[in-house]
Amino acid sequence: MMTVETISKRLISLGAAVRQALEAVEGDDDAPGELRRAVQDLVERHREIKERAKAADPRIARELVHLLEAVADRAKHVAEEADGPDESTRQAVRDAHDAISGLEADVDAPGEEAP
Repeated sequence: MMTVETISKRLISLGAAVRQALEAVEGDDDAPGELRRAVQDLVERHREIKERAKAADPRIARELVHLLEAVADRAKHVAEEADGPDESTRQAVRDAHDAISGLEADVDAPGEEAP
């Protein structure tokens, strides 16, 4: 089982992918408002969850990762279904989603702690 410290470090490392998604959406004049809001929500939730996980017990930290993954799922869905955004914007959102999903899978994995 992952420690809270490891979960916190992994949440911090996700920041680059989340920021890239935000930069892609902000730089894409054709990205619709719904996608912009979904990615902004992802950014805000990531920041909030990253801070809350530091002081949480392991069970709560895992639940926070699941919450973040749900927000990332929504952003990915909007990116894939929206008319207008560039493929690079869609890919940046998918990349953020995939990074978060990877953490979720590691958090849920039984046995030894993932690197």
